[in-house]
Amino acid sequence: MKRVTFHEHTIEIRQYEFQVSTIREKKKIAIDQINEVNLNTSPPSIVINHNEVIFIEAKYQKKFLEFVKTNKLKVENRFDIWEAINEVFLEMDFTPQHQERTLTQLEVNGVSRAEVAEIREKVSDLMSGWGAIAWDRNYLGHYDLLLNKKQSYLLLFPKDFYWWTMGIALRNYTKSIDNEVVTEQPNPESALPDVADESDLPSINTKETDPESNSK
Repeated sequence: MKRVTFHEHTIEIRQYEFQVSTIREKKKIAIDQINEVNLNTSPPSIVINHNEVIFIEAKYQKKFLEFVKTNKLKVENRFDIWEAINEVFLEMDFTPQHQERTLTQLEVNGVSRAEVAEIREKVSDLMSGWGAIAWDRNYLGHYDLLLNKKQSYLLLFPKDFYWWTMGIALRNYTKSIDNEVVTEQPNPESALPDVADESDLPSINTKETDPESNSK
């Protein structure tokens, strides 16, 4: 069972769900590895080493937010790419206007319409029907995709799939290099620290049903 412990300047995660994650061997994450805190995902997440999204379960919310504030970590509210891709697998009917808005948002965040169609086709066998049993029936994100993939494999989680999902999740991620802000796909060899001041922390988002959608 996963256990998260917050030390003064590190987060220790034991038995992380996904075996191919870099933190399965190196369980402690130092603050200079944490590039971003994203409270817009569910569960909340951090970006480490500019290339990997690590999820922190909601039950650790209070201690997590205290850790973020104490260490003045950068909090972002990036558009949740995987939530937008996966919404077609929810047990809900979305209006054409909503679907068009989602595709436009994905384009703005670096995923073309053609690629969205390809990705949805690739994960459809995994995600179809998942919306009916997911713990939050109004939300299917990156964590849900990874968890479902894990449950479909009896042996080791496929490494290539894990990092493929990271590349998509971080398509709209930005980092600073020599005072220039650039956007790029994750590079496993990148590890530049990016810690900024954040005085007021937003609360963790509660996903709500879109007013233009109806449950099936």
